[in-house]
Amino acid sequence: METNKFNGTNYNDWLRNLRIVLDFENHGYILDKPLPTVLPEGSSPEEHLTFEKWHEDNRKVRSIILASMTNEIQKQYDSLEDVPSIMLCMKDVFAVPDRHIRYAATKAFFGTKMAEGSSVHSHRVKMLSLVEKLEDLKERFRPPRRKARVPDAERGRRAREQRSQPLLAPEVLLLLPRRKRAKGWLGVLSGRRQMMCACIAKKMGIGRGVSTTPLQPRKLSKDEMILRLGDGKGCCGSREIS
Repeated sequence: METNKFNGTNYNDWLRNLRIVLDFENHGYILDKPLPTVLPEGSSPEEHLTFEKWHEDNRKVRSIILASMTNEIQKQYDSLEDVPSIMLCMKDVFAVPDRHIRYAATKAFFGTKMAEGSSVHSHRVKMLSLVEKLEDLKERFRPPRRKARVPDAERGRRAREQRSQPLLAPEVLLLLPRRKRAKGWLGVLSGRRQMMCACIAKKMGIGRGVSTTPLQPRKLSKDEMILRLGDGKGCCGSREIS
């Protein structure tokens, strides 16, 4: 960490080296998990030991982080006591956006050329490292999968199936004009509510503004609505032809 101090422009490299050092010392969890501040009452002796060790590791990691910064940056975060707060503030200020990381890695890969007189082995190692970096970025920043687009032909077929209605058997139906205000008892109701009120009006014998007629087998036009009547116990169902 002494040779790779954080200077404000190398956040990603510095963070990678920091994680390597902390993972070796089994202190990597301090960076990602919030520091517990209060120990619940009735905690067991093991929980007390875990709580004390967590705070001790936090002090060690905090010292490592501050020591790996330049003096100017160190003064900005010296007042923060817990490591997660330090890392969160640094990420907001210095972290490079994901799209910039991907762009820089891709540009380096396609722009790298073997210099004249250089070693083939060193160039090969460099290119392999760039390939591995791109593979890592592909896994880390994989975009969410989009839903499969339904082909236009399939959408048209589904729409035609929805519009097509079976022929109506000869029976008594309530025939209402669609989106047209019925007179009398129905008032200004429209749509499904108008249809339900028409059913109630028919059963009560006050079907003013509603025509009841036996329909021969046919398809309804686009400006008609139908309502099937039940057996006297209630409405057995309704639908709207479009």
